[in-house]
This record gives sequence, structure tokens and C-alpha cells, in this order.
Amino acid sequence: MSSLVATNTFFWANGIDLSSYVTGVTFNRGSEGQDATTMGQTTRISKGGLKTWSFDVQFLWDNSTGGPEPTLWSLLGTTSCVEYRHQNACSSVNNPSYWGIASVLDLPQAAAVGAMLTVNAKFENAGTLSRASSS
Repeated sequence: MSSLVATNTFFWANGIDLSSYVTGVTFNRGSEGQDATTMGQTTRISKGGLKTWSFDVQFLWDNSTGGPEPTLWSLLGTTSCVEYRHQNACSSVNNPSYWGIASVLDLPQAAAVGAMLTVNAKFENAGTLSRASSS
């Protein structure tokens, strides 16, 4: 089993590489649980339903051309292509690439006194998530 220290994440949105601004990524994958319980059963029966996925990404705030603030501002409430890899290198068995169409739903900005200003973006599934383990 290989271990990985997160120091060089790749994140791309709408054709713009935002990797150098990323300070954290949460990659969420799931399935909606469906109740398949029928009369006479004494325990709930759950079945996996539709799949879900999203990325919660924290960026350092930057308003320059190609930075996260103007890029994400224009995507808020729309759909765009996103791609994520654990490491900013070609996809491989140890560094798969995940991509799909996502909606940008939230775009809060926050900073505590004396801290760096950040932009947090929620990219939620608007299509199927694909996975590739080679480039």
C-alpha cells in the first residue's frame, strides 16, 4: 500500500489550472440510499441508489486574471468541467484522474484577523464522474 502526503494537488475548472491556489480539497463520493423494506421484515433493507459526488475546494484568494476569484465568480450557478488528481502529475495507477461536469453552488470568502483570505468553492455533480488511471 502506498501512502501519500498532500503537497501538490491538481485542480482544474473550466479549462483553467487553479492548482497553485489550492490549500485543501475534500473529494466526496457517495450513493443515495434507497429503502427496499417490505411488509413482514423487522430490519430496514437499504440498496444503493444514484451516485453522488462533489469537491469542496479551498483556494487562496487572488483576483488576478486566471486566479480563483474571477474564474469561480463567472462559474457560480453554472456548470463547468472539473478535473482533480491527488498529485499534479500525469494520471497513473497511483495517481488517478477524476473528472466530470459540476455546478458551482457556493462561493464564500473568509479570513480571520491576520490570516490569509480564502475562497471556498463547492463543485457538485451535474453529470457522471469519470476515473482514469493513465494519461
